[in-house]
Amino acid sequence: MLHDYTKVSVGSLATIIMDGADPTSLVNLLYDPPPMPYDTMYRFAIQQGEVQNRSGGAEAFVGIGARLHKRRWRFGTWVDATTTFTDKTAQAQEIAVSDDVPLETLTNNDGFVAAALDVFNIINLYVSTASVGAPVRVLEYTKADGTWGSITNAYVPPPSGAQYTITGSHENAISFEPPLDWDRAIAAHGTNIPVGYYCIRVRATTAPGTAGLARSVTMAMALLGVAGLGNTNLLVVAQGSGEHCFSCLADGLVMFNPTPAAQCVFRVNVRSMG
Repeated sequence: MLHDYTKVSVGSLATIIMDGADPTSLVNLLYDPPPMPYDTMYRFAIQQGEVQNRSGGAEAFVGIGARLHKRRWRFGTWVDATTTFTDKTAQAQEIAVSDDVPLETLTNNDGFVAAALDVFNIINLYVSTASVGAPVRVLEYTKADGTWGSITNAYVPPPSGAQYTITGSHENAISFEPPLDWDRAIAAHGTNIPVGYYCIRVRATTAPGTAGLARSVTMAMALLGVAGLGNTNLLVVAQGSGEHCFSCLADGLVMFNPTPAAQCVFRVNVRSMG
């Protein structure tokens, strides 16, 4: 019933891509449920929603998503020569210290791994030191047989031939459609890899001259989204289309627009399912 839902209508800020890539804050969320016991995880359902692009150009991908709860994901560095994952989750989940989350090295094929117990399609990086040079980066995912598959034609791929940047905004988002054969990691995927997690690996196959460093990371699953939304156009989730449920355990609802612009409009009817 409609009375089970909270109506939310907000205009985005000119500098916010998703949530400021700050996992410690609820300020930039589209919706966070009423106060509950500390560290509560939720599942969300949407009954109706609208997203309007007012950026002045076509958006690569816009949508409404659920931000994964911090207890549901891990993050770390990847050294390709030894196929080793080194956990940096604690550093990625706090925002007090800059440059404590390496995103790559000066060696070809190194990078990072983002891993979650729930399927996700957005990795949001708070970059505190920009990379320099002309790196080439690839986006990869874990497959059931212990190999890594490639994600091509991502909505917002890792910058290739460009750099992680802090110009205008510290947020550097990567978004993609979850592959049909994406599976949980097994030991064969690498030393210390988070077994049982859905993993995304970003490697600089051509290393930068200066490696990018991050301050913090957030991750989300955008269930409702569209690629190539033209300026002033609307993404509409009609009320008669039924209830759309997010399967992931989250701490809030987020809006995602990779080209932030003031007053991009988000309206949604949402309920939390505990």
